[in-house]
Amino acid sequence: MAEQRRRMTYEEQRALREREQLHAERQQARAERAERQQARADELQRAHAERVSRVRRGERADLGERDGRVRRGERAERVGRSARSARVEHTADRFTVDKYGSDQASGVARRSGRDAEGVTRAERSNGQSAIGNDVSRGSSRGSARGGAARTTRDEFSRRNYGGAAVARPPIFKIGIAIVLVVAVVLVVRLCSAILPINVTVNGTAYELRGAKTVETAIKASGLPINPGDLISLNGNVLEKSAGEPFLADVNGTETADPAFGLHDGDVVNVTDGNDIVEDYDAVQTGIPYGATITGVGAVHKFTAGEEGVLETRTGLVSGETLEKRIAEPVNVTCSEYNVNTGANKVIAFTFDDGPSEEYTAEVLKILADNDAKATFFVIGENVEAYPDMLRREAEAGHQICTHSYDHAEPVGGTDIGLMDAAGQIDEIVHGMQTITDVLGGEASRVARMPGGNLSEDMVMNLQPYVDYEIGWNIDTLDWTLPGAEAIYQEMISADPGDIILCHDGGGDRSETVEALRRALPYLKQKGFTFVTMDELLEYPASA
Repeated sequence: MAEQRRRMTYEEQRALREREQLHAERQQARAERAERQQARADELQRAHAERVSRVRRGERADLGERDGRVRRGERAERVGRSARSARVEHTADRFTVDKYGSDQASGVARRSGRDAEGVTRAERSNGQSAIGNDVSRGSSRGSARGGAARTTRDEFSRRNYGGAAVARPPIFKIGIAIVLVVAVVLVVRLCSAILPINVTVNGTAYELRGAKTVETAIKASGLPINPGDLISLNGNVLEKSAGEPFLADVNGTETADPAFGLHDGDVVNVTDGNDIVEDYDAVQTGIPYGATITGVGAVHKFTAGEEGVLETRTGLVSGETLEKRIAEPVNVTCSEYNVNTGANKVIAFTFDDGPSEEYTAEVLKILADNDAKATFFVIGENVEAYPDMLRREAEAGHQICTHSYDHAEPVGGTDIGLMDAAGQIDEIVHGMQTITDVLGGEASRVARMPGGNLSEDMVMNLQPYVDYEIGWNIDTLDWTLPGAEAIYQEMISADPGDIILCHDGGGDRSETVEALRRALPYLKQKGFTFVTMDELLEYPASA
């Protein structure tokens, strides 16, 4: 019995040695696996460095394929490790069964007593010692490889990110932070939905549970709030209580929305709902504008008008119609005023009915001798007769404007207002065209009507073509041939900003020439300068 006992002890010791050898093989397999893992980590690091380099060169096409190969290699390696581990475990179990038999293996597993316990303790001690040695060796190799990997990563960071190693926060920490934030938000919302709030409705405090809306507040208050009605375009009731359910003021904000959210401490004032007007179709048409002349003065400024808007509505429920003026028309306006030149002593000489071959030339010479500029309101027919004289006026720096084409000759020669709209427009536009034909460019939009006649009808018709119609402050009446002295006295009576009416065509203008020859030096000595109409129009209107 003792001999068999010693033999069993020997057998157990041999089994123990074999199991230790198996354990060492396992440890070696683990170490090899750690080496392979480190090799894969190094390969991934190199792949990442190569990918960054390729991205910088714009070569992204094959990065996905390389990453896929690396990942497939990792998966294959994991499968291989699992298979090798299973084979090792299977080999160990088969060795035990073959060596001792199933009964002996079971007996070894079930042994008891002091010797068996001693062997077990020895096994554990030897196994732990072996494991410790292997782990120590593996740790040393792992530390060396880990240091190399960290050095490689640090060098990569310094090379690609400006020097310092880049710290990469673990993804699981970011995930945990996101989960915590979402959880806090959900808890806050849940508490808001569960906890009651206190609101004041029409001066009385109420506690709201569940939904916190204006509708629940009104229900909690029990106030008899009546909804509005649906009414037609003309104010007839089409359906009772089909309007707004209520009108609420929540902390100064008006709403008729039942789902309008409330918060703790809100103050709500509720009244009956407003009526709702039925939907409708609408057609808009223009409202014609007229013309208005306002003010008093020698300058007549034209301003464009604007049509109004009339909307005709047809109710979709009632079929009723309603007309509503959406926008009122704005009339064409002629604003008359005088010019305020302030401290500047400027006046504007104007000459009508030219050009004429004899008198216009004399006027031009007198103006040049006195450094004076003037404005010539010319007749289109005379422009066609004396184009060279018109050119001389323009070359001397004077302003050229139309005085109509033929001075309203078809209706008596004094008032184009006696013509129809087409005739009025033709007189002015045709006169402007003769100027353009001689001088080129666009003719001035400053004009003077024959006889100085201007009506609202004329303003209405001519506004698209004329910006300013020019009257006068001083009429020399030279066309009546009162004598050079009378004309001279009118000229020298001018004040700053005045417009003086003279003629260089349309008859004998020798008296005008003589008076002008005397008046200009006199006025110049008094400190006056002589400007064109455009220059005078730069000054503001008198108060």
